[in-house]
Amino acid sequence: MIALYNIDRARQTAEYGRLLIGESRHRGKKLALHASRLLLDIGRYLGMELIHLTVKSHNEAAIGLYERLGFGRDQDPATEPGNIRMVFRYDESTPSATFAC
Repeated sequence: MIALYNIDRARQTAEYGRLLIGESRHRGKKLALHASRLLLDIGRYLGMELIHLTVKSHNEAAIGLYERLGFGRDQDPATEPGNIRMVFRYDESTPSATFAC
């Protein structure tokens, strides 16, 4: 399961969240990578300029995935201890996932 939440059309932002790969037999098949790329395409289609998320600082696998997708770490002072806020900003050079898969 994967979704965009808190879509704010006025600010052109949304929150990436709830990425879950249920059964362990489905892990390691790049499902999260491909699903995330498609989700970012949906964000582009909706006219978003920025997608943000919060991840636990010890979740190295997720952080690696988000960095591979182009998310960067954000220094938001409101982020709770033990969490990292990450942001993805669209621009003209951002590749479309449908062609990057």
